[in-house]
Amino acid sequence: HMDLNYDLFVDLTPEFNQPPSQKRQDRSAWHNMKRMSKEQLTKWRAAYGPKDKAFHKAKLKGKDLVRWKFQRYAK
Repeated sequence: HMDLNYDLFVDLTPEFNQPPSQKRQDRSAWHNMKRMSKEQLTKWRAAYGPKDKAFHKAKLKGKDLVRWKFQRYAK
């Protein structure tokens, strides 16, 4: 199983100004985002933001979600 936040860096708390949104969500990703400088966070959002928005818009399930996770991890 691939965790969306921890393994695949999917943005689950868009502003990272509040605790993780899921009970089982790994907190290390949230803490890492809080440690970034403003410049680092801007670059991170530029790199991952569009991909994350496309992921949320697609609302993938089942085999489509598994394929997406593999592609995100492999790339």
